[in-house]
Amino acid sequence: IAGVAIKSVALMGTDQLTVQNEYENIGPMLASLTMIPGQAIAGEKTSGGGHMVVVDGFTPQGPVIISWGQMLQMTWQQWELEAVGLWSINS
Repeated sequence: IAGVAIKSVALMGTDQLTVQNEYENIGPMLASLTMIPGQAIAGEKTSGGGHMVVVDGFTPQGPVIISWGQMLQMTWQQWELEAVGLWSINS
């Protein structure tokens, strides 16, 4: 990722408490989202299907993700509906 070799990844739960605690402990994580065609991520329309993003923080509103070269703010409600996988990244 961005020129950094990944040594290992670990699958974690996608619930809000896990996202918050693990981000505080390990920093950015990879996440897999599943969406229906036309659904938006933080206002950005998608073609649906699976989408990988980097979780680079959170606010009271929800996770802050990096996708399509930009930082986007998701809501916790959207996250709960779309997040199907979350992995720690160890380099």
